[in-house]
Amino acid sequence: MNTVSSGKQVVLGIQMLFVAFGALVLVPLLTGLDPSVALFTAGAGTLLFHALTGGSVPIFLASSFAFIAPIQFAMKEYGPGATHGALFCAGYVVALIMGLVDFTPIREAAWFRIPWVVARESGAFAMPRFDPAAILYMLPVALAPAIEHVGDILAISSVTGRNYLKQPGLHRTLLGDGLATSLAALLGGPPNTTYSEVTGAVALTKATDPRLMRIAAVTAILLAFAGKLGAVLRTIPGPVMGGIMLLLFGMIAAIGVNSLVKARVDMSRPRNLVIASVILTAGIGDMTVTCGRFCLGGIGLAGLVGVLLNLLLPGTGDAHAEESTDGDPPE
Repeated sequence: MNTVSSGKQVVLGIQMLFVAFGALVLVPLLTGLDPSVALFTAGAGTLLFHALTGGSVPIFLASSFAFIAPIQFAMKEYGPGATHGALFCAGYVVALIMGLVDFTPIREAAWFRIPWVVARESGAFAMPRFDPAAILYMLPVALAPAIEHVGDILAISSVTGRNYLKQPGLHRTLLGDGLATSLAALLGGPPNTTYSEVTGAVALTKATDPRLMRIAAVTAILLAFAGKLGAVLRTIPGPVMGGIMLLLFGMIAAIGVNSLVKARVDMSRPRNLVIASVILTAGIGDMTVTCGRFCLGGIGLAGLVGVLLNLLLPGTGDAHAEESTDGDPPE
C-alpha cells in the first residue's frame, strides 16, 4: 500500500472525488433527484462500504449508471475526469453565450442548506414506500451493477497487487455495496455502485491508500450542504445534458462491444449471435412483459433474457474465436 503525507492525502482524496463528480451528479439530474442528496449518499455509502470491509479496499461508491469509462485517448492525454469536464464546460459556455442559463436559483440559494429540505420542497424526495411490483421490476436491473462490482474488485486487486476477493472477501464487498445502495435509497439518493473511473485514477496515480477514498467520501458529504453548489448544478441547461448523454449512452454500448472483442467471443457461432441479437432487440426496442401490475422491460428484461438464453441454448459459452473448429480466425 502506498502511503503519502497527510496534506497530499487530502489533495489526492479530493481529486478522486472530482474524477467521479461528473457521473455522480449526472444521474440525479437525469432522474429528477437532488444532486446534493446524491453527494451525501455517495459519501455515506462509501464510508459504510469501508466500515464493512475493514477499510482495506480503495474503492469509491457513487450514483450508479451502469458503468461510465473515460475515452482511452483522453485518459492518456489529459488524465481521468478531464474528458467529461471539458465537454461539460464547453457546453455550458455555449449555453451562457446563448442566454440559456438562469442564474436566479444561484442568487437565491443559501450558502449552507440541508439537502433534504430543498429536495422535499421540489418533490425530489419522499419517504420510502415498498411496492412489490416496483421491487420486482428493479431486481433484474441490480444484476448489472453486481457484475460490474465483481469486475471492479478484480481490477482494483490487479492495480494494488492484493486479492480482495479473498481478503476482505467478495461477500463483504458485495454486502457493503448493497447496503450502501439501501442507505442511499433510504435517504432519497440514487443507487450506489463502484466507480471504474476512480479505479482508473488509482492505476494512473499509483495512490492505493484506501484512506484517500474516505477523504473523498467526507468531502462529498460536506459539499452536499453547500447550497450554492447545488443551485449551480440545477442551472445546467437541457442541451448541455443532452450533449453529455449523447456521448454517455454511446460510450456504454461501445464498451460492451469492446468487452466482447477483448473476450474473443466468436460472433460467427449461431448460439452467440442469437443471444446478442435477442438482447439488443429487447433492450433497444424497449420490449416489456406484463403480468397484472408487474411490468418488466428495458435493460432488466434484456439482461434476464440474456441469462436465460445462455443457460438454455445448447452448447457452451466458452467458444471463443481462437477455438474455431477449422483453426482459422473468424472473418
